[in-house]
Amino acid sequence: MLCRITLLAMHVKKVKQLYLHMLSRLCCLLFAIISILVVSNKRLYNRPVFESDKAGYYIYLPAIFIYDDIAKLDFYNSISQKYDLAGEGNYKLAELQNGNRITKYPIGTAIFNLPFFLITHIFCTVTDLYPADGYSIPYRIALIGSTIIWSLIGLFILRRILRNNFNDRVTAIVLLSISFGTNLYYYVAFEPGMSHPYSFFLFALILYLADQWSNSATAGNAWLLGLSLGLCTVVRPVNIIIILIPLLWKIGTYHAFKERLTLFTKRPVFFPLVIFFVMPILLQMLYWKNSTGHFVYYSYGYENFDWGYPKVWKGLFSYRKGWFVYTPIAFVAFIGIFFCQRRIVFNLLLFFVAAFYVFFSWENWYYGGSYGCRPLIETLPLLAIPLGCLTVYVSIHTTKIIRTVYFVLIALLIALNAFQSYQYAGNVIHWDRMTKKYYWRVFLKLHGNEQDRKLLLPDEEYYSEIESWQKK
Repeated sequence: MLCRITLLAMHVKKVKQLYLHMLSRLCCLLFAIISILVVSNKRLYNRPVFESDKAGYYIYLPAIFIYDDIAKLDFYNSISQKYDLAGEGNYKLAELQNGNRITKYPIGTAIFNLPFFLITHIFCTVTDLYPADGYSIPYRIALIGSTIIWSLIGLFILRRILRNNFNDRVTAIVLLSISFGTNLYYYVAFEPGMSHPYSFFLFALILYLADQWSNSATAGNAWLLGLSLGLCTVVRPVNIIIILIPLLWKIGTYHAFKERLTLFTKRPVFFPLVIFFVMPILLQMLYWKNSTGHFVYYSYGYENFDWGYPKVWKGLFSYRKGWFVYTPIAFVAFIGIFFCQRRIVFNLLLFFVAAFYVFFSWENWYYGGSYGCRPLIETLPLLAIPLGCLTVYVSIHTTKIIRTVYFVLIALLIALNAFQSYQYAGNVIHWDRMTKKYYWRVFLKLHGNEQDRKLLLPDEEYYSEIESWQKK
């Protein structure tokens, strides 16, 4: 009898372990399923997918593979009118003195969309069911699919990192928090095509490689690390600060830092790392050379950095776009840094200090129309381990009441993010004129009214800010 009970207990334990193991995978798949359901609801037919920034990121592909018009981009005039792509004419296309036009957006996002674009273009060309013009419905589906799949791969990489450091229960909690409790969810499910989900994937991959190198440093993955860093740079140039992670990850002493530098400068590591790092950047430089006559060109016009006056406090805590206001689970995860192993605390703090300074030195510190602080979406993989460390600490070293409060708080913050994503998609949360009074007036409301909107940032203050950048 005792033997049977023991076998039954072992069986229950194995079933529980299998359940927890599958749960972390289900978190990733659930993210993809919900994103597909949300994005397919109205996006394909009622609202353009290729609008605003997304049109600028994507324009490389039809220009090169369909219209053979990468220098002048003349095809975009008729396409923009046909599909009402940007709502603002030829969005962010700069006229050059040589008669060409150039998109201000870097080429990296288009590189990630390329395989989906080519498959779709072959389908449209062969079947003749839809116009093979780069912008009809199949191409919109391809862009949506690209965003979801690369984000999903990023989540599975993140799951691998978490399982190397935590049990399946903690892994599942962290994955649910990152997937649904942050604005990554909004930019996959409600507004696919932006650069941030692709950066999220790259940051997760670079963190994974850094973690691998910290345990067993080898030259085998030097090319992959170099390529990831190069792609990060041409997706969003400020992403280059991610290099601080592989340089310093799990380094606790000056001697260990010297060893890491020595590893990076060894010939079997250095040359493939540099060559593959330069390859994506070379593509960007060739585009600039073809259109402008210069290998290096600043395409952002009057938009610039104000290095002397970074808006870090506003970027983190303001009601206009504060990261910790609209993604409060990120604040919980950030606190978790101080519960991590000592040898990664310094690395994470140094990275985030650098990231906050660089990202919020951009004159348009709130990054135009966006849900919360979108430039920090890519940094979410770096907060996964701190959130896991905090979850472990609460689970082991606190009372049952505190544990209950913590897990209820995590659940509420995930629900709040999902609800506020819906609010932003419905324009209840305004795209760039939020104020403290208006935020609390529409908090947890499905609709706002004209009386509420009087509490938004006034026109004169909004436009005077833009004029001040242009004068600089």
